[in-house]
Parts: sequence; structure tokens; C-alpha cells
Amino acid sequence: MDTKQEVSALRAEVEALRADLAQLRERLANEVRTRRVIVQDADTVERIVLAVHDDGSAAVEVAANRNADDEIVTGIELFAQAPQNRPAEAGLAITFEEDVVASLDCLAGTTILNLP
Repeated sequence: MDTKQEVSALRAEVEALRADLAQLRERLANEVRTRRVIVQDADTVERIVLAVHDDGSAAVEVAANRNADDEIVTGIELFAQAPQNRPAEAGLAITFEEDVVASLDCLAGTTILNLP
């Protein structure tokens, strides 16, 4: 390939990248699709986690703090799941010092409120 052909090929690649970038910017302006979003504080502690898991469950965790295993010590978790061969479930759990102190579970039309 001579220099003119190389320059021409590079120009074509740059134009293709520009088109891809423009398309990506347009998509990101409308919505973002991912399986996990993490919001950290200044100390890199995960304060808010939005996640969809391979088992079909989804959760939003808001943590005041976490332990060494990155589990919520104090915070809330909103979850929903629809496992195969089992009824769908949704709920809210409130944790304090690593214990679930209150929860609301909705399983296939039944609602269970657990308070201390």
C-alpha cells in the first residue's frame, strides 16, 4: 500500500469512528443500558447499587455503611425476582448493624410485613 492509500484508509477509519461516536452520544442522551450501576462516596464506599443479576433478580441498595465483606451494615434494599418455577416476589428490607430490622415481602399476591 502506498502513502496515498494509507492516508485514504486512515481517513475512512476516522470517519467511521466519528459516526460511531455520534451514534453513541445520541443513545446516551436518551438512555443508558447496563446491568449494574454503582455510586461511591469520596472514600470509595458503595453507597447506592442498582443491579440486575443472572438469576433474574434485581435490586436497589442504599447503604449508610458496609462491612469488610461489602455487605450492607445499615441501609435499605428494594428487590424483585421472578425465579423459574416459583412465584414472583418483591420486597423491601431495612438493615441496622447487619440485622434485618424490618421488611416488607410481597409473594404472589400475599403481603408480609415484618416489624420488630
